[in-house]
Amino acid sequence: MKKEEDQERLPFALDEDRHQLNLSTNRLLYVRWLEGFGMKRYFFHIAGPRGMFMDDNGRHFLDLKGANAYAARVASELAQDPKYVGSSVCIVDEWGKELHRVSIGSGWSKS
Repeated sequence: MKKEEDQERLPFALDEDRHQLNLSTNRLLYVRWLEGFGMKRYFFHIAGPRGMFMDDNGRHFLDLKGANAYAARVASELAQDPKYVGSSVCIVDEWGKELHRVSIGSGWSKS
């Protein structure tokens, strides 16, 4: 009886794996397409007294100006939570170089 249940579930599991593979492939193709138009990926890490929260996904922008605007918006939203005040949103490029830092809660930024 148990073997029959496993056999019934197997095609569903394979379909789900195939779906995940298609999502991963489509995401990779989309990223390559964006990069072909000069879009650069920036990562927005949150640095604070308790350590660093790493952004593993990042976002694509044409230039650092767009990334700065996004970081300012993230900092503004995080400033609503007192535990983030005094932390910073760090803009990092694909190579891991920090390009800019926006302070959360103080209204200023530094490069």
